[in-house]
Amino acid sequence: MSGSNPFDFSEYGMGSQPGGGAPGANDPFARPAAPPPTAPAPNPPAGGADPFATAPSGNDPFARTDARALHPGGAAGSPSLVAASPPVLLLVLALVAALAAGVVALLVNQPVVAIICWVIAGPIGIGLVALYVRKDTYARSAGLYAAPGFVRPLYWLTVVGCLVAIWAPAWRIADWVGHL
Repeated sequence: MSGSNPFDFSEYGMGSQPGGGAPGANDPFARPAAPPPTAPAPNPPAGGADPFATAPSGNDPFARTDARALHPGGAAGSPSLVAASPPVLLLVLALVAALAAGVVALLVNQPVVAIICWVIAGPIGIGLVALYVRKDTYARSAGLYAAPGFVRPLYWLTVVGCLVAIWAPAWRIADWVGHL
């Protein structure tokens, strides 16, 4: 590159001055050159057979395959779609565990039972809710997702139920520790 002109890019195929070189070579708004003419399409095979009807090898990912082999149970040409759904069973298990632990903690006035109920309602109940959220997020990332309308209220009922069920044994434990 020449040391006298910092805008001299002639060694890179451009003219030494802006606008130099081939006409329109430096113009960013110039129309692109017409593409070269394409070769004429080859003659169709004798007999009119489709050249893509059979797969050339067993490892070809674009080879045609029978639709029933790909989607068992579906009709040929109409693959069956299955919508992903939330794992409602995990919410139900968390709600049942939390309610059972809360009721037992309120009815039985024993510190050991209260500690066991706190573990069931707290780490186990909230852990099941966390597992639900993880699996539900994975299901939502599927191509097709359908959630029933009762899932959102059930989720919040479960979270509130777990919090109340954690409070009940914690209250029993605090009452026990306060009377020591």
